[in-house]
Amino acid sequence: MKKFNFIYFFCSLLNKQKAEETIDILEKKNIWIAIIPCKIIINKIQVESAIQLAIRDFINEENRAKKINIQFLLRFFGEKQIVRVFEKLSKITDSSICMVAFYKDLSRGDIIALLNELFIQKKIIRELTEDQICEPSLEEIKKIYNISDKEIEAITWDDAGLIVVLTKLILERIALAFLK
Repeated sequence: MKKFNFIYFFCSLLNKQKAEETIDILEKKNIWIAIIPCKIIINKIQVESAIQLAIRDFINEENRAKKINIQFLLRFFGEKQIVRVFEKLSKITDSSICMVAFYKDLSRGDIIALLNELFIQKKIIRELTEDQICEPSLEEIKKIYNISDKEIEAITWDDAGLIVVLTKLILERIALAFLK
């Protein structure tokens, strides 16, 4: 099996319906896109971990989803069922997003040009940047990952901040998603 390549950007979503239509068109060209609201991204490590695990799942033929972008969403949310992922996504409104693109047969430059043509020029998103523009909502993140204050207290040490503790708990959930 040929390994997937990936690229991810942060941007502002201007038209969700057109984005979904464009994502469907890209799938026919073997480009799979996932969109994550920024308010539930605590840092890039969270995104990169879910990407790497989803790709590994496909390489090892341990994937639960038929499409890599759906496998990524399962990993990102630490869920076994895509229905639960879509339920969680439907409750989050945020125009700032992270767009993850998986592809096989194109170069990185070709993907950037294609995303620019199909998303930016058609005013579906505004400006792709590799800089994390997310302003995470810690309460939303705790809710999405079912992290309780007691769990946070149990693993917090004197100099560890909330972001560090939440990151560790989230990475655990992403890694162990299919063991539940």
